[in-house]
Amino acid sequence: DYRSLAERKGSEALGRKVTIGALSIGWGDPLTIEIRDLRVANAPWGTRPEMVTLEHLYAQIDVRPLLKGVIRYRRLDVTRPDILLERDEKGTGNWKFAGGGGSTGGFAIMPKDRTQFPTLLDFTLHDATITYRTTSGKPLVVALKQAAIASSGDDQPVTVTADGAYNDLPAKIEATTDSFDVMRNASIPFGEDVKVTNKDSTIAFKGRLMDPLDFDDVEAALVIDTKNFGTLLDAFDAGLPAAFP
Repeated sequence: DYRSLAERKGSEALGRKVTIGALSIGWGDPLTIEIRDLRVANAPWGTRPEMVTLEHLYAQIDVRPLLKGVIRYRRLDVTRPDILLERDEKGTGNWKFAGGGGSTGGFAIMPKDRTQFPTLLDFTLHDATITYRTTSGKPLVVALKQAAIASSGDDQPVTVTADGAYNDLPAKIEATTDSFDVMRNASIPFGEDVKVTNKDSTIAFKGRLMDPLDFDDVEAALVIDTKNFGTLLDAFDAGLPAAFP
């Protein structure tokens, strides 16, 4: 019964209850995994029972990198994930898992830090909702109709594209980043060059991060070019009048 085994191992690894509606495994190289109705419990202090739910996942995983403690997805396709990110009163994110295993490096179902980040050679995301609940004000909601991550190898640059909306403001994302090898090397900064655009605005971010998963320890340039600054501020729940060009 691989489904029950996966639920138990996943729950142990994350320190949270993991449930799976259906699981099938194709033994070979690449290893294939198909999951339906996956749920990961939220932190005990969270505002809803589940941190993550998703309808369907299909993965092709190279076997040899697993022996080195790296998950290398040759193909990963995820449909309708719903992810809630929030922090407690001390500022600790609910994406910080308390499960067993080392805090850095090695195999991890979900990365606890950048050293455990997987390689995503061909990743597609369909109809995703990501909500970041702030300590005050309305939640920040990213709705992605389609998103993709692609790279030709662990040591090659990564491209990211997405089409969706941020707090109902339509936006497209185009980005290039350093390689997955650089991501897993916590001793050096990780470079990102990101552009978010819609018909009225362009936001360009280019910089280097020592903690890219928490978007912390950042040295970067941010350029905002907009025809309607008030609308842009409203999308970030700023609530300030800005009627100037």
